[in-house]
Amino acid sequence: MADIQVSPVGDTVNFGVGFPNDQITRHVHNAVWTTALIGYVFYYQTSGTVGVYYVKTLDGGLTWSAKVTVSTSVPNLKGLGVWFDKWTPGITGTKIHLGYNSRTAFDGVHYYRSLDTATDTLSSEALLFSSITLYGGLCLPCKARDGTLYVYIQVDAAAANQKLFRSTDDGGSWLARSTVGLQGSAPAHQAVLSPAVAAGSSDVYLMKWHSNTMVLEYYNNTADTWTRTTIESADPLSMDATIRNSDGHTFLIYLISAGGANRTLRCVEITGNTTFTQLTDVFTAEAGHNSEGAISIGIWEPVELLVFYEGQGGNVLQAGAKKSANGGITWINEQRIDEGGNVNIVGQGELFFAATGRVLSVWAGTDSIIWGNFVTLIDYTIEVLIDSSVSDDTKALLTKRVLRALEHRTLALEESPTYSAGSTSANHQSITVT
Repeated sequence: MADIQVSPVGDTVNFGVGFPNDQITRHVHNAVWTTALIGYVFYYQTSGTVGVYYVKTLDGGLTWSAKVTVSTSVPNLKGLGVWFDKWTPGITGTKIHLGYNSRTAFDGVHYYRSLDTATDTLSSEALLFSSITLYGGLCLPCKARDGTLYVYIQVDAAAANQKLFRSTDDGGSWLARSTVGLQGSAPAHQAVLSPAVAAGSSDVYLMKWHSNTMVLEYYNNTADTWTRTTIESADPLSMDATIRNSDGHTFLIYLISAGGANRTLRCVEITGNTTFTQLTDVFTAEAGHNSEGAISIGIWEPVELLVFYEGQGGNVLQAGAKKSANGGITWINEQRIDEGGNVNIVGQGELFFAATGRVLSVWAGTDSIIWGNFVTLIDYTIEVLIDSSVSDDTKALLTKRVLRALEHRTLALEESPTYSAGSTSANHQSITVT
């Protein structure tokens, strides 16, 4: 189907184009789905009244609301991070947590704010810290499995220029924690934060590039210490992660150079504080991907992973997606997402589309507009049982309705009122979806 415009008409949007020398963070995980139909997309507007805004959908992404202001305290945004309560296993809250920062000349300010999706109410804006030397960079929120909230700030590649803040009252107050032994990233804008595996834990994992090495940094909240595990030595490009609720494992993807213009997209399962399993590459030594192409990963519980990336079909201006139905062991069914061929940064939040079997991927175009389109997560097998007494005209109508449902991937929502399972009467035809 045609691409859907997500950001408002007339707005110029920064969705997180990466410039390592200026520490602008990619905002690839800024889509949040609270149900299969209700979603939010957060972005930075660079035209008119600049600042952080969001738009909301109530129909699965077909239409979007007018923009809502989150903050106009960031005249020159450098980092925007998003975390939804339910992305953390065992957490049933309704808040979206936001971290963002700005640079004005050599003055850096770093903020936290939350949005309660139950009422769409914003909390007060909290200033985490400001500095005349520490400006720009990452600003990543994350909630641990016991409900402890963190914001990690990485300004540049220097080890000293990073901060970790902790809140034990869901963002009401903040305390700086230790970063002793935590090394800086190179480049600075490549890192992701996720909750530790153990149920009830207040610890978190920081996955990042350090000295051309992919590392897992484990933060022990009780001891206020960090432990590093090397995952792989490789040239750093881009990365993202998602968490499986059933066991708390984090799935990490990262893009590396495979020689010349070729790229390989790795997938790793973090199974413990210092343990991981290297899974099958999403793609290996492929051309047509940006040198720092944005990538994103989401999960449809319990095992289906969906990865989004720039450079589908060897064309850097196209967005692609691949699915793994077995937790990263094999990757199948590459799909092109966009129709317009103007993709700049592709991104997506956690997947929440079990009811419809599809997800809306969003991306920033080369026109500085946020667009979206659908990716199918499941394969349909349709069985229609029609009574022999049904007329040919009715059979033709039934066929058209099934095809329409498949085209829009809304069979579960559209067709269940029309067809009742197990019936073969003329009025109610049976459809089986597997």
